[in-house]
Amino acid sequence: MGAAWRGLAAALGVLLGLLAVELAARAALAGSPAGPVSPLDDEDRANLWAWRERRSGIDLRPDLSGPVCHDSVLGWRNRPGLVDFVWEGRPPISTNTSGMRGAREYTKERSGPRRRVALVGDSFVFGLDQPDARIFAALLAQQLDAEVLNFGVPGYGTDQSYLMLVGEVLAWKPDDVVFGLFAENPKRAQRRFSFYAKPRFQLLAGSEGGLELEGVPVPAPEELLVDASQGERGSYTPAVVQLVRRWHARTSGGIAEPPELLELHRRLLAAAQHSVAEVGARLTVLYIPGSGYTTAPVGPVEATLPAWADAHGFALLNLRQVFVAAEREPGAERGAFYLPGRHFSPRGHQLVAEVLGQHLAEQGAVPLAASAPR
Repeated sequence: MGAAWRGLAAALGVLLGLLAVELAARAALAGSPAGPVSPLDDEDRANLWAWRERRSGIDLRPDLSGPVCHDSVLGWRNRPGLVDFVWEGRPPISTNTSGMRGAREYTKERSGPRRRVALVGDSFVFGLDQPDARIFAALLAQQLDAEVLNFGVPGYGTDQSYLMLVGEVLAWKPDDVVFGLFAENPKRAQRRFSFYAKPRFQLLAGSEGGLELEGVPVPAPEELLVDASQGERGSYTPAVVQLVRRWHARTSGGIAEPPELLELHRRLLAAAQHSVAEVGARLTVLYIPGSGYTTAPVGPVEATLPAWADAHGFALLNLRQVFVAAEREPGAERGAFYLPGRHFSPRGHQLVAEVLGQHLAEQGAVPLAASAPR
C-alpha cells in the first residue's frame, strides 16, 4: 500500500508540476509581444478568443468600437465621416466621406493640373497617435504641389493594403502611389484574424504562379460573437508548446519569415507594381521599421526589398536607413522619431514627410512646392 500511495503522490506531483508550467507559460505569453504566427493558427485562435471576451455581451455594435468598421473583402476599413473622433485617449481623428484620413474631400475626377499622390498602408500611414494636421501625409501635402490622399487603415497587413490598392485606390487615378510596408506586416499577412477576421492570400503553384484569395466574404464581427461551445478552444495548442515554438524561432534565426512568406510578398509587390504601372502611375514602397530599428535584426523581407525593387521596377525608400542616419547627426536625440511603444512622434512625421517629399521630387514625380499649396 505504501508503494502505491507513493506512486500516486508522484503522479500527482508530476501533474501539478505540468499545470504550474502551463500556467507560467500562459502568463509569459500574455505579457509578451505577439510572437510568430503558427501555421496551425494558434495566434488567430488566441486573437479571436481575446476579442470575444472583450466584446461579448458588452457592445451591441462591436464593429463600431473604434475608428474602423467591418468590410466583407478587406476585413475592416476606416469609418467614413469621423469628426474629431477620440479613440483610447489618442488625439482626435477625422476621416472624409470616402474614409480617407483627414477632413478634406476629394473627387475621383481630376479637377486641375495638380498631381495626385495616394498612400496605402497601416496605422503608421494612417497617422495614429497624432492629430490630422501633424501626420506626414498632411505635411507632405504642404511640401508638394500635389493632392495627397491617405488610404492608410490601422492594423492592415501587406495583403489588405494590396487589396485596397487594386480595389479602390487606383480608381482615384493617382500619379504616384506610396505603399507603406511596416515591419510587422509580414506576420499580419499570415493571419486569418487580427483586430477582426481578415482575408488571406495563398500561393498558387509554380515560380510564376499567382495568388488565390481565401476567407472572402469576411464574416462580420457580430457573426463571430458565437457561443463558446463551437469547439475552437478544444484544438488550442498548449501555451508551453507555443512558448517553445517562440523560443525556437528566436534562437534559430530570429524572425519567422519562411520562404513561402517571402514569395507571397514578392508576388504581392510585383502585382502592385504591375497594377500601378497599368494606370500610368509610379510605385514607391516605403519600408517602416519598428521603434527598435537601431538594434532589431533585418528580416528577410526587408533584406530582399532592394532586389525586388530592381527586378520589378518600383522605387524603394527604407526609413530604417533614414532614421539611423538622422540619429548620427550632431546633437541628435536617440529614439526621438517614435512615441514610446507607439507610432511616429511629431519629429518622426516631420522627417518622413521631408524625405518622402524629396524622394518623390527626385523620382520626377512631383516638384517641391515653392510656397504653401493653393
